[in-house]
Amino acid sequence: MILNLTQHAATAEQIAAGVVDLSPELRTQLQALLTFEALPTAREVDQRAEQIALLAAPLEADQAMIGGAPFLMARLEAALSDH
Repeated sequence: MILNLTQHAATAEQIAAGVVDLSPELRTQLQALLTFEALPTAREVDQRAEQIALLAAPLEADQAMIGGAPFLMARLEAALSDH
């Protein structure tokens, strides 16, 4: 399973390839974590990446499709790998 950790719903093609969207409740939480109103500190980026990884961990996906602020992506990838 490929877990969709972007702010957008998976397309029909992505779903056919095995991408799974979060529930509406989890998607709302994810969108809040992916949205930055101002340039964050490194600590805030790390905290958000960890929170997203913890949100995704119980779903036990093999892979994740990620997207969002470029400064978050490397830290999110690392946090997901740790969980």
